[in-house]
Amino acid sequence: MVNLSSLRRFALPLVVLAILAASLGVNARLKDRPLLGGDLPDYLMQAWNLTQHGLLTQDTAAAPRAVLGREPGYPLLLAALMRTTALGGFQPACLAQPELCPRAMFRPALAAAIGMALAAAAALGWAAFRLTGWRWAGVVGFGYIALNAQMWSWRHFPQSDYLGLLLACGLAALAAEWALHQGRHWAVATGLCLGGLILVKAAFLGLLPPLLLAWAWLRWRRPLLLPRHAGLVLALAALPPALWLWRNGVQTGSFALTDARSGIALSTREVFDHMGLGDWLCAWVFWTRGFGDDLARVIFPATVWQPFMIDALGGYYDVGQHRYPGLVQAVMAARGLPLDAAQAVVDRDMLGAILAHPFGYLASLAPLFWRGVWIDEFVLLGLPGLVLLGRWAWRKGPGQGRPPWLVALLPGVFNLLFYPAVSLNIPRYQVTALPALGLGAAWAAWRLWPAVEARLRTAIALRRAPKLVA
Repeated sequence: MVNLSSLRRFALPLVVLAILAASLGVNARLKDRPLLGGDLPDYLMQAWNLTQHGLLTQDTAAAPRAVLGREPGYPLLLAALMRTTALGGFQPACLAQPELCPRAMFRPALAAAIGMALAAAAALGWAAFRLTGWRWAGVVGFGYIALNAQMWSWRHFPQSDYLGLLLACGLAALAAEWALHQGRHWAVATGLCLGGLILVKAAFLGLLPPLLLAWAWLRWRRPLLLPRHAGLVLALAALPPALWLWRNGVQTGSFALTDARSGIALSTREVFDHMGLGDWLCAWVFWTRGFGDDLARVIFPATVWQPFMIDALGGYYDVGQHRYPGLVQAVMAARGLPLDAAQAVVDRDMLGAILAHPFGYLASLAPLFWRGVWIDEFVLLGLPGLVLLGRWAWRKGPGQGRPPWLVALLPGVFNLLFYPAVSLNIPRYQVTALPALGLGAAWAAWRLWPAVEARLRTAIALRRAPKLVA
């Protein structure tokens, strides 16, 4: 007789292998797409300069100088690939003449992205298993990343997102182990992983101040809720970005983590504060995945939906992205300020413009949040699960599972909320929120399974029961 317990033991490895095979079979296929757009040229120049000149800078001069650039994490990976794979054939001339760099040259970076995403899926599966103690929760967590078609759609472009996803899922797993065991070595690993994530996605630097405030408050008011070695985690998380800030200050004279990307992000965020009611309604429709933009064309006039297009002249993206350099140049000319000081002035002006329209800013948060979550193929499962999980974890008391879940979820929840607050929140920005959404789905499966199992046992018992003879 086959019972549920033996069936689970037999089915578990087969399901895991099926998920892995399906993910590899579908996602290892790469399409020919233009590669040298977006952020990639900056990353490539930083990596190339590191391999050729020993200097991590995106300066394109023959004798490069240290300048503020992008986060160093992904360029370090590209530099390693340049040393060991066909990516070493890259030359700066490729940026002006892409035909000089055949697509095959970039295949190692794309293959590395696939490997990192699968490793991220494994890490999230482990986190789900450790937090629930239920092996099938691990399968759900693994499958949530490995089979997430929308997230995988970016595999055709070398980007920092999959390295960020790997570190974010690794952080969830390490944070869960730290909160469960509260050992010093887990605290060290958790802190360094968060510090590394900041050097790949600078947005996570914004997580450190609230964590520091929460740590100080809990030490004072609720020490029982504070996992051991939390101060060590925070110190080690701050160490890598602090060293990078110091390096930038010494070599460039500017103690900043990255270049002017934060100012451009604020500029692009501010334009959405001026949406009228019709624009606000159109945003919800236009940013719905799949059919949204086509439906918006039917419901709204062109003057309303066209500004939401990325390539629309005078649209939200065009104004937000391209006005920033002109504003900086104008401040430099009018006040005689150097570049860094002028950027600081424009950034303050952008913050002031946002604060001057608080209701428009608050109203735009919801549709921008909506825009970002569609990176998730399973968002209709993961987001409700995450909301219910957060409510459940917040109600649990000390020693009943609350701290491990909250600690594991925090980076992903921060990602979900931070990007719509400070940027245009395109779906790609929410790749690093997938660990929290995946844990929400795994938790929901764990909580629902007892009821499902009881129904299955009842059904099996009824089939085995002798039938009454009429």
